[in-house]
Amino acid sequence: MMKKIAVSVVLFGVISLAGCSSAGSVPEQIKVDQEYVKNVERASRRASHAPRIYWVNPPVKKIPKTEASNH
Repeated sequence: MMKKIAVSVVLFGVISLAGCSSAGSVPEQIKVDQEYVKNVERASRRASHAPRIYWVNPPVKKIPKTEASNH
């Protein structure tokens, strides 16, 4: 019984560490994709029967942080 508990604890620890290592080491910055937003809104204004656009969840893009941007 103790052997099963010990194996379970070790297995849980290994799985937890594997999950942490897959999180990624390069930090990213998430910003609204302003270019895409402008293009969609411009196309909506040009269309004759286009609905009005309300961005509930605006499109985002991930930008990797560099050493220069941290200073």
